[in-house]
Amino acid sequence: MDTIPHASSSPQSTSSPAPLRILLVEDHTIVREGTRELLEQERDLTVAAAVGTAEEALACCSTLTPDIVLVDLHLPGMDGISLIRLLSQAAPSVRSIMLSAFGDPIYVTHAFAAGASGYLLKTASPDELAAAVRSVAAGASVLDRSLSPLLTAPLIPPSLLDGLSPREKEILALLADGHSNKEMAQELHLSVRTVESYASHLYVKLNVRTRTEAVVAALRLREASL
Repeated sequence: MDTIPHASSSPQSTSSPAPLRILLVEDHTIVREGTRELLEQERDLTVAAAVGTAEEALACCSTLTPDIVLVDLHLPGMDGISLIRLLSQAAPSVRSIMLSAFGDPIYVTHAFAAGASGYLLKTASPDELAAAVRSVAAGASVLDRSLSPLLTAPLIPPSLLDGLSPREKEILALLADGHSNKEMAQELHLSVRTVESYASHLYVKLNVRTRTEAVVAALRLREASL
């Protein structure tokens, strides 16, 4: 893990704001160091720490008080989405951006549901990454432009839950947690074919056509009912 101390105030300091402090969480050393180099080229950004695990990131947050946490999706041990969920609970003032090689809308939806303020692909340019960090630090939410069709997913009224059967609500909850049909079958002690049948009826009631749209609907319904 590489860290830098808090910048100390200087008698010669001007009115320029302090650089945004970034915590980078990436388990691949080459990617981690390359990303840090890119960010450090920006005068208004500084990488306060670069770590390889979620556990290290949680420890750093309590001492380094970063402004932004850049999180990889797949990490050893705890995954990036779980880390973002914990950070949003333990340090709500710290804003998180998922920086991932995977653009599956299900991952995107789960990341935002966990509390992420942004989701970028690793194919983003250095300028796009720096701009995303600044935007999120200013209170905005950002989404990689190649994933923007997800923003057009239909809004589902929470009242729709009233028309679902208890079993369909169970299926919907498991969908929101990212379970496969086989996993749902094991959890509910049903056959895979029965789960598929329930899911098909659920899609009709939710007015969605794909599993991804169903997950988006499930997460939005979950958030609306909290």
